Amino acid sequence: MPRKRTPRISDAFLYKTRPRRVRDENLTEIAQSVARVIHSHLEGNLLTADSWIAAARALGARVQAFRSSSGVQGFYRGGAIQPVIYYNIAAPEHEKIRTIVHELAHHILATWPETAFPRTNWEYYQGDRQTTQHRIARLVEELLLGEDSLFLNK
Repeated sequence: MPRKRTPRISDAFLYKTRPRRVRDENLTEIAQSVARVIHSHLEGNLLTADSWIAAARALGARVQAFRSSSGVQGFYRGGAIQPVIYYNIAAPEHEKIRTIVHELAHHILATWPETAFPRTNWEYYQGDRQTTQHRIARLVEELLLGEDSLFLNK
């Protein structure tokens, strides 16, 4: 009877650290799921930032305005108490909306239960986690706000 091979420590190390190439289709599927979650919480006039802010609040994020002339449009800060989406109040309305959508995608990717949309273990994406999440957030922007929007142009 053949003897079973005992896994070596180096096998586990190689398995955990070897990057796997994830197809763009997988990222698109995740972005579509995130966009659906955001879209399901939208109400009112979608051409104003207030509707998107209300959706962000409904999804558990606090939204805070700041004023910047340095070109920073916004950022997301997760936290144990309550995650916060920051956006530049001096930006034009369409930029405020784009920023809120982008940062809201980061919020959902960081906090939404894994069963709510198809997620792949982040460690196995090629590149780092932040880059991958940023790519997904950009796809969500295009899905919700782009010319070929799957949701808003219907």
